[in-house]
Amino acid sequence: MNREAKSKRRNSILIVAILLIIIAFLFFTLYKSDKDRVEAKDFTLTDLDGETFSLSDFKGKVVIIDFMATWCKPCLIETANLIEIWQTYEGELIIISLDADPTETEEQLLIFKEDFPEANWIWAMDTSTLAYDYKITTIPTIIIFDKEGKIASRHEGITDNQILIDEIVNLIKEG
Repeated sequence: MNREAKSKRRNSILIVAILLIIIAFLFFTLYKSDKDRVEAKDFTLTDLDGETFSLSDFKGKVVIIDFMATWCKPCLIETANLIEIWQTYEGELIIISLDADPTETEEQLLIFKEDFPEANWIWAMDTSTLAYDYKITTIPTIIIFDKEGKIASRHEGITDNQILIDEIVNLIKEG
């Protein structure tokens, strides 16, 4: 076998190995069982209307926490995407948009929220350590909790709505 043929064979084997690793990763990520879900840390915050709420208040509902900031351009897009989900599944899920930037004020968040009148879900400042607790390094980051309050999935950056919808529908169907 000449060098060129050996090189092509090695490259083919490498490509197949990489594809198998990717497939295994996707299988693990997409098909992990409910037993693999992690119990979320409960928290209590105050929303922009002055109402206190806790994650545990929403047991029995699917919950989306959207870690965002008002200056974040991708967060604008993600908020617009969440409106579609909210309008379709309102009553079956809870959405909480948390401003994860400690330098921002409630007034800034209120102004941001006013640009999205259809986004009438819970808006609050992360006055706790949630961004730290949930290891938020990118915004937007969406964390979806199942009806038992366990973390079902996490998405960093703008997430395709169909991915979120598929996950939400599956979690809503779970008894």
